[in-house]
Amino acid sequence: MPHHPGDNLRSRILVVDDNPMNCDILSRLLGHKGYSVSVVNNGPQALDVVRQGGVDLVLLDIMMPGMNGIEVLRALRSSHTAIDLPVIMLTALNEAERMIEAFREGADDYITRPIDMAVTLMRIESQLRLRAQARAQLGELHKIGGGPRNRPHSSPYLCDGCKTSRRQADGVCVVCGELRPSDGWSRVADSRYTWLGRTLGGRYFLEQLIGEGSVGQVYRAMDLDLGREFAVKIVDFGEPPALFRDDLRARTLLEVEALVRLNNPHVVRIYQVLELSSEIYALVMDFVQGATLERVLQDEGRLRPAAALDITRQVALALHAAHAGGLLHRDIKPANIMLERMSAGDLFVRLLDFGIARMISRPISEQEFCGTPAYSPPEQIIGSEALDVRADIYALGGTLYHMLAGSAPYGSVDPDRRDRPGSSSVLMLLQHHLYSPLPSLPGGIGVPEEVRGTLDAVIQKMMAKALDERYADIGEVLLALDQLTPALQRAASSG
Repeated sequence: MPHHPGDNLRSRILVVDDNPMNCDILSRLLGHKGYSVSVVNNGPQALDVVRQGGVDLVLLDIMMPGMNGIEVLRALRSSHTAIDLPVIMLTALNEAERMIEAFREGADDYITRPIDMAVTLMRIESQLRLRAQARAQLGELHKIGGGPRNRPHSSPYLCDGCKTSRRQADGVCVVCGELRPSDGWSRVADSRYTWLGRTLGGRYFLEQLIGEGSVGQVYRAMDLDLGREFAVKIVDFGEPPALFRDDLRARTLLEVEALVRLNNPHVVRIYQVLELSSEIYALVMDFVQGATLERVLQDEGRLRPAAALDITRQVALALHAAHAGGLLHRDIKPANIMLERMSAGDLFVRLLDFGIARMISRPISEQEFCGTPAYSPPEQIIGSEALDVRADIYALGGTLYHMLAGSAPYGSVDPDRRDRPGSSSVLMLLQHHLYSPLPSLPGGIGVPEEVRGTLDAVIQKMMAKALDERYADIGEVLLALDQLTPALQRAASSG
């Protein structure tokens, strides 16, 4: 990733480490890269510096005499969120249990000793970028509200090719290039996209349908006040049978609660809820440019192992924030992972759709199976009320398997060709998750045999059918993934 020292002149990093040699090395190297660096050797001094203000990120040693790193982290998180102050822990490879505890207390990431400066810089830059992005999003949130300053407008026609709002006078669709039919553009009123071309709340003009699901339609919308694109999800509580209506309403309110509480840049953020009627609501959310992991896998078949691990790690960081806030996602799958290409060429991951999330401490009634059969853990299939963070770990393991192998572990549901290789009926698929041993990763995925075996062992543990054999929390998963990184780098360089 290209690095320009001048880009970092405004970022101040606080290094907290009782080892003078570590402090000297980090201070010199980070200073050379353009960062402003402050150094302290104990916890109380660190808290004093942070209280004075001006610190953008903390590198915090996990093992220090007196007030240790966990205690310092706990004190920092009592007054500063991750958006206010990212904290990266400095740890040894043999301190896994302490690192897991640090994640539980609100650490954003970690770096192992001996320090790899390339990895250190990448994680520092990533956290500072996430912080800047999250603050920019919060700035937009403060702008949203108040009366409309632009006159609302509507368009009653659409392009059937790309489901974009059109005026009848338009001779061509500027989005997909389709020419206006001889009998004119189709009428929105004659379609099922009844909200297309309308302005909601006096400011959000719904320009294009971009998705449909079991709980509503999603539109690309233009904010007429800010000139910024958003995604707007329409949820109609009046459509499902009365038996499911209360459950759907509860799910949607949980989605709102989840996204409002999760100030994490890896999670698509919600900005506003519009009550369109007593039964219809609109959720105004981030509009993410990019493609879902599902689409990428359809196009490419499978991913390079290094890319697959990077995507998995970013999803794990999003889940870390969700689990810390008492939330389960319960539907981790490629279709709910959005990949956005950054200017430097790397991929930025956003986790979508907390529509079937639930508060861990407040389960909701389930009238139907919730989840995706190709990635669902056994306990979710049987309807266990004891779901915990390990359900998301199982589904994330299935997603990692898919990225590496080119298909989900037990295949997928194909409603048109159930006999096609790699497909299975829903019932058979669920039975595989309940009873069948997990297939090993196939050969030919681009890594040496010993690395493939280690990757396979990690996925086997993520997808263990017995809960007590699975990783206990997402912190353990992050540690396991990072221990694979050096081997993958060596394999990539030798190839």
